[in-house]
Amino acid sequence: MVTESHTSTPTASAELAERIVSLFASIGRRSNMAAAGSLSFGDLSISQVRLLHILHAAGGQSVGDLAARLGISAATASRACDGLFRAGLVERREDADDRRVRRLHMTPTGVAYVEHFAAAKLDAVRELLTTIDTDQQQRLFDALAPLVANDGCAR
Repeated sequence: MVTESHTSTPTASAELAERIVSLFASIGRRSNMAAAGSLSFGDLSISQVRLLHILHAAGGQSVGDLAARLGISAATASRACDGLFRAGLVERREDADDRRVRRLHMTPTGVAYVEHFAAAKLDAVRELLTTIDTDQQQRLFDALAPLVANDGCAR
């Protein structure tokens, strides 16, 4: 068996990085499409799905906070939030500390949507992994785990 050195030229490293990013993007698109296709709210925009995930992770947020986190205008965030409100996925509540501020919170339907989306993505990745044997799956995990180990993401 031939082993490769961990040293390479900057050009080779850059090209490999591009190929790896392309693989991650392809897997992400595939799992996102599978997840979106399994949901009854499949007509949500990417921004709306991202807003839901932020609210799920961070709790109540103002439209301005959401816009800043997504790097979109407040008007765009407001339109996206209005659609989520009409769909029954979020609700508006008065801020406890500042009554002038309204914060968006997930409804139980919104929480169920995000959890179902995450489960559908996981199912899509599991299905994709069935195309390689269990030894390859373990090697893939072993190769990727050090990349996120410092973030506490690897399990």
